[in-house]
Amino acid sequence: MKLFNSGEPTLKRNQRKKTNICVIESKWWAETNTSVRGMFDLLADLHTGTPHGYEYEMSNSRAGFVEALERQLKSDDSNYIAIATHGTRQGLKLFNEDGVSKTVIRNILKNDDLPEGRNVIGMHLGCCTFLDRGSVEFLSQADISPWWLAGYSKKIDWAESTAMDFMFFNKLLSVDNNARANPATTIRNVATKIAKECSGLAKILGFQIYLLEPGYEVQELI
Repeated sequence: MKLFNSGEPTLKRNQRKKTNICVIESKWWAETNTSVRGMFDLLADLHTGTPHGYEYEMSNSRAGFVEALERQLKSDDSNYIAIATHGTRQGLKLFNEDGVSKTVIRNILKNDDLPEGRNVIGMHLGCCTFLDRGSVEFLSQADISPWWLAGYSKKIDWAESTAMDFMFFNKLLSVDNNARANPATTIRNVATKIAKECSGLAKILGFQIYLLEPGYEVQELI
């Protein structure tokens, strides 16, 4: 009797050199060292063979967050920006009670301020309530860099949303063979897989993915 599957693994290690993800996180609670870093270490190890296959920034003030986001948007190593902070309908809420408004985020993401030819493919906002259609339409009023935005429209449990985040990024890295050439196709494939395999959790948490394809209205994929 075989206790373990001896067939081919579903994921071959070292299939990528790096994830091209940059995580910008703010400390969650004063009394703990809770962090999403362990999740991204695991994702990087699975997909690149090393837990160091992504960028990580800790920012606990508005000035520090803005500086980190502006710098990473210009980096060729950051195709995907993952924001991990508390959130509100109005914007992000950092550890020291500094806020980063939707207007500030929109201004940072404007293509006019980025090097020519440099576009971040997508941004994932792992924070409560921030990402609903109204926020996406507000952000997309400007010519912003990301092709897609993903995140939560409801107040969320930290552990449950981290599980959702892991599913999302694992699917993204699994289908991202040429995401810079085909960003719309890539995120549509990810959304299809999420809807098929974990639609229940996505609905409970208000997890949504929006495609900001040039020349088209905002498209809600989930």
